[in-house]
This record gives sequence, structure tokens and C-alpha cells, in this order.
Amino acid sequence: MDKSDIIISEYEELVKIKEFHRERKIQPLECTYQAIIKALKQEYSGNITEKLDRWITVTNARYFKQALPVVYYFQAKMLFRDGYYEAAITVSRSICEMICYDHLKKQSHPFGNYEQMELENFRTLVKYLAIPKSIPKDVFENDILPKVQSTQESNLIKSSYNLDRKCNQYNFKIENGKEARNLNKLYQIFEDASYNYKENFPDDTFNIINRVYDDGNTYVHARKSKNRAKIDAASCLNRIGKVLAYLYIVNGSLVGKKIVTGYSYFPNICQGVNFAMDVYFTPDDALRGYYNLPSQQQINQMFELKGEWKGEWKLNNRDNENATLNFIVEGEYLRAYLIVNSLAKSIRKVDIKLFGNYFHLIAYDEQEGPKENMPVFHFELEILNGNTLVGDNLINNAKTVFVRIN
Repeated sequence: MDKSDIIISEYEELVKIKEFHRERKIQPLECTYQAIIKALKQEYSGNITEKLDRWITVTNARYFKQALPVVYYFQAKMLFRDGYYEAAITVSRSICEMICYDHLKKQSHPFGNYEQMELENFRTLVKYLAIPKSIPKDVFENDILPKVQSTQESNLIKSSYNLDRKCNQYNFKIENGKEARNLNKLYQIFEDASYNYKENFPDDTFNIINRVYDDGNTYVHARKSKNRAKIDAASCLNRIGKVLAYLYIVNGSLVGKKIVTGYSYFPNICQGVNFAMDVYFTPDDALRGYYNLPSQQQINQMFELKGEWKGEWKLNNRDNENATLNFIVEGEYLRAYLIVNSLAKSIRKVDIKLFGNYFHLIAYDEQEGPKENMPVFHFELEILNGNTLVGDNLINNAKTVFVRIN
């Protein structure tokens, strides 16, 4: 089919709800609104594990100093998590510029006020930040000048640095950093002299931030990348995350500091409450909390499920499935087996996984081979009370209930 024959459609319900609101059709408005909410939940949760895996992939450091580039880094991470790869790359590119602005405003520079600074090319700003502002006298005179290739280059570097005899070092003339041409030539001189020190950029972060900017340009200017956008996005975020970890690292004790979750800066996406740090009152509780293990009380509550339960959940064809669930205590172990009415057989290969306030029951067909095969049933259940379990059949996202009968 020719591309000219393809029409891109909007999600029709969104258009309809604006129409119903404009025409004051209250009942269709409410029904359509709820239909959209349900569809949105299903769409977002449909590949939730993939989102989590991507989120983990681009998360490396625990604490950062508060700074605008760090806040945007969290935004870029969420874009990547939700699959907006090109957007995550372009935000990563913007973070490179933000880092320059943030560092320049804390020191003397020749680029004027903030508005004027924004008009400068990123390469000029980042090179100015990285140019050595002071060089020991012996290094300047013995290790750098003798390796200068031409008289013109020698005159340039000599005119760009003043000797401070009191400190026994050469200091960079700030005004000489305004011109990109001067910076480029100075960088070539330092490179030829194998003088690789980069001010403000420890380790390899100067090269890394330039690499992120290069990759970002590929997408900003709509050029074709040799990689898939997902791969480029992960690389950009991990690289810019390393730069931020070096430049905004938190050293020393956290005592007396206010710690806020980075996700609280985006209340329109999430409140950040569930992503904040937990607090525990005893070392044992803290250890359990660190590993997210269930408490002894929650374990004891599971053993109280011993007995027979009648269950029901909806199938994809809108019919209901019924089953009997048996919990059996064998010594220090709790076991379960499931009898599904439509199968007319008992499934005894059932894993029980407790996650605190809820647990999973994962049932495998013994005829289908090793346990690594896909489960035939996968329930996520919560103890509503001693006689009722409520939750979902995760395989088809259907509401599920089990009621004690014995």
C-alpha cells in the first residue's frame, strides 16, 4: 500500500468526549469518560513489566544535589520508561546545555547574561568550562610550551594566560574564552602536548557529555541513526546519568539534610509518594524493609488461609470460570492446589509467593513440561478478611474472588 493511502487516526473517544461536553450531553459524557479511564489503565498496564525493566536499565545513582539538570534527568528517565525514546534523547541533549548554564552562572565567564549565554553554541560553552583556568608554572613552561608547533600557537597560549608569581601558576584570561576559534586552537595545543586535564569535568565526563550531545543532534535534526531509538536512548541516559553523578554527587553525611524523591517534581505524572524513602524504627525492620521481605505477621496470616476456598473469575469470552482452591499446612510449609471446573482435574504444581500485603498463586500444568513454561493461571490476591480473597487473574486481567467454604 502506498503511504499516501494511509490515514492516521486519533483515539475517537477523546474527540467524542469534547463533543459531548460542548453539547452538554451529561450521561454520554460520563460513560465515555469512564470508558477512556478503563482503556487507559489497560493500555498502560498491558506492558508494565517492560516499562519497569527500562526504568531499571537507566537508573544507577542514589542521590544527587538539587539542580535543574538533575530534575530534567528524572523526566528523561520517565520518558524512556514509557517508551518515548526520541523524546528521552532530545531531553538528554538539552540536559547537556543545562549543565553548562548551571556551572557558568557560578563562575566568571565572558558570555554575558543568561539570555545572551543561551545564544552561544554548546561546544563553545562546554569547552570554556573545561579549559584549564590555572596551570602550574612548571607544567606550563616545561610540559606544554616546548611542544607547541608554531609561533602563532605559542603567541596564542602565551597571550591567553597570565603568570601569577605569588601562586606560581598561569591563570587563564577570561575574555579570551569568548571566541570559539580561540578555544578550539587552545584545545588542539593541549591535545598535542598530551595535557588532558579538563576543569569541571572529572574522569571522562567531558567526552561523555559531548557524545550525548552528538547523539541528540542525530534526532533533533532528523538524521538516520545506525541504531534503534531504544538503544540510543538507553545509551544517552546512562551516559548523561554518569555525568550528573560526577558533577552533582552528594558527598558526606546525610544528617540534617532534607531528602525528597526526584519524582515529586512531576505531580501531573505521579505524586512521588510511592517512590519516596521508607522509614523504620528498628534495625530488624530496616533490614526486612531494605529487602522488601514480608513481616512475620504477614507470614502467619498466610498460614491462617488453611482450608478450602471457592473461586470465580471472568474469562475473555465474558463467561465466568469457577474453581476450588485448597491450602494445606505441611510442617513449616504452606502448599496449595487448584481444581478448575472446566479442566476437571487437580493442579498441584502451584507456587505461592508472598509479597507483603498480597501474594501470587502461579499454577502450572504438569503435562506441559518444566516449570519455566508459561503458567496456566496466575492470580494476584489480597486478604480482604479471614474468609475472602480478592484480586486479579493476571493472565487475562480479570477480577477474581475466593470465598472460604471450609
